[in-house]
Amino acid sequence: VMNARLISPPPSIGEMGDKGGILAIIEITPDHLLIGAVIDYDIASLIKIHIPIESFFNFDDASDWHFYLGQRAAPDSVSVLDFVKATGYLMFQGNGLPALPQSNLPAVNGLAIGAGAAASFTWGDTDIGLYLKISGGFDAVIGFDPTLLAARLAWTALPRSSTGCESRTNDRVGRRCGRSDQVRVAFVGAVGPLVRFLG
Repeated sequence: VMNARLISPPPSIGEMGDKGGILAIIEITPDHLLIGAVIDYDIASLIKIHIPIESFFNFDDASDWHFYLGQRAAPDSVSVLDFVKATGYLMFQGNGLPALPQSNLPAVNGLAIGAGAAASFTWGDTDIGLYLKISGGFDAVIGFDPTLLAARLAWTALPRSSTGCESRTNDRVGRRCGRSDQVRVAFVGAVGPLVRFLG
């Protein structure tokens, strides 16, 4: 296991200061090779970056390998000024990817690629419950045994107030205070594209 500090970090901005580091692990056995790293960079109250990376190769099974730049459960993340936040992941795997039920994505077999990203913007004071939040994101997966592409896109624009949407939960108020739309696109082999609006 290696824990390395950045040798020459960018200069601090004002008196806020900055910090960054790389935590890495390399594991070699007669059966496999595993390389993992976590990159962090943080300027207090300005920007925070977190990037996990993982590579794995099974010497006994050529299809058992993967490269992850972030994962579904542990994505890369960036936060700017504490009110703009983004996450994402890119996954390559030789023996398929499991289903992602929360996004209605199916499991895929063979060489597989998974990708996703999300971002949100919050304006206002969340402590008193008076703010506007806009968010959106997508998840997608591609498999090649058989060929399959599935994706989900969602976005939300939701104003909240301490006397409005948060404290009143009936359907009418919910529809008036915010909106959420989801789109799923999928096809298998020679089957034509299917577009379905959910929600």
